[in-house]
Amino acid sequence: MNIDLSYLVDTMKHLIETPSPVGYYDAIKPVIEAYAAELSYTVTYELGIPHGRAVGMFLGGYVDSYGDAVEATGAVNLLGFATTGDFRKYMRALLGETEIPQELLRTAAKMILADPGKLKNCPFPMTEEKLLGMLN
Repeated sequence: MNIDLSYLVDTMKHLIETPSPVGYYDAIKPVIEAYAAELSYTVTYELGIPHGRAVGMFLGGYVDSYGDAVEATGAVNLLGFATTGDFRKYMRALLGETEIPQELLRTAAKMILADPGKLKNCPFPMTEEKLLGMLN
């Protein structure tokens, strides 16, 4: 399954420009609900981190692990970043570092991978290691 990354560019711009957590979620949902948003639900519920911020914490990792590196790089180039890694560093700097217990992420990753309904929404194959590596 392919995904139109021009929407991802608009989503990233909206994430950066929108102060409302509800606005973050509305903008991001169609693109990253498969994994980044799913990981963030656990972080929001268990640690009380606002959902929009939690989604942003995984957005750089999602883009960095996107299945088509050429498309992902093209999307972040339009935002002024040379690489997906540069975008990820920017998101980390924008949102700051947040300590999240590895076991909490591992539990969330296993729940996502056990749900075929969630797996079908992502445009690239996912592994537990990729999910665990998505935190900015």
